[in-house]
Amino acid sequence: MRIETLKYFRSLIKATLEGKFGGDTFELPPEHRAGMRVPKGGSSCANCKFLVPGNKCKNEYWVAWHGGDNKIPAPADEYCSDFYEPRRGTMEK
Repeated sequence: MRIETLKYFRSLIKATLEGKFGGDTFELPPEHRAGMRVPKGGSSCANCKFLVPGNKCKNEYWVAWHGGDNKIPAPADEYCSDFYEPRRGTMEK
């Protein structure tokens, strides 16, 4: 491995440990919502660990954000939220 590459990785590790990663600001597009329809094939409720039978979500934070209603307002493979966590074994390596 080249010395420049090692220095680069060292700087990334140092920045991560110091909490200096991701840039100075975190911005989402104006149309972004904490839960929204998404294209099929990516992260979605269908492969989230909080999905329960009946197209419902058991994540207490999403349910609170959604006004106390745990029913997902779209097919599970067409909806995702900022509270998404992948279900074990659903992510490709």
